[in-house]
Amino acid sequence: KDAALSLGKGDVSPVLRLGETFAVLQVLEKQEARNPELKEVEAKAFEAARLEKQKEKAAAKAKDLLEKLRQGAEWKPLMAREGLKIEETGFFERAMDPPKIGSSEDFRKAVQGAGPQNPYPENPVFVNGKYALLRFNEKKEIDPAQFSAQKENFRLSLLQQKQERVFTGWLDSLLERAKAEGQFK
Repeated sequence: KDAALSLGKGDVSPVLRLGETFAVLQVLEKQEARNPELKEVEAKAFEAARLEKQKEKAAAKAKDLLEKLRQGAEWKPLMAREGLKIEETGFFERAMDPPKIGSSEDFRKAVQGAGPQNPYPENPVFVNGKYALLRFNEKKEIDPAQFSAQKENFRLSLLQQKQERVFTGWLDSLLERAKAEGQFK
């Protein structure tokens, strides 16, 4: 944000590190800061407040349902009573995004601790603008023949991840050294 705000119209930033990715910014248009009149933003502010309240109510309802499930309520009857649809993702690999869900860090965290003894995550998962309740259904063991066939791909993928970490660490050390020597603004 600071890099973008410090640039003038048409300026291009140096390479910026954004977490695990890198970016270069170019300012195409710049507007001067101003305080808009209430009538200009009233509808947007009202809608934002309404959506926030809706999200809070959905979170509370999802937590309530999850607590009932954790206390022993039956999954299908409870979902039917609430008019909620049950969908199964099918099997997916631990490192992959599940089908029908999409990418969600909350989902990945929830799946980590799920298993036969603990079928429900600690909290509902917020994904794609909605709260989802998850239930561990079944674990499928790795097929040894399939693993053998893909073993080299797994090895190469892990090697690439390690190389990226080493490269990122090296870049971080260069950046810190440049800052310490006053060579970086």
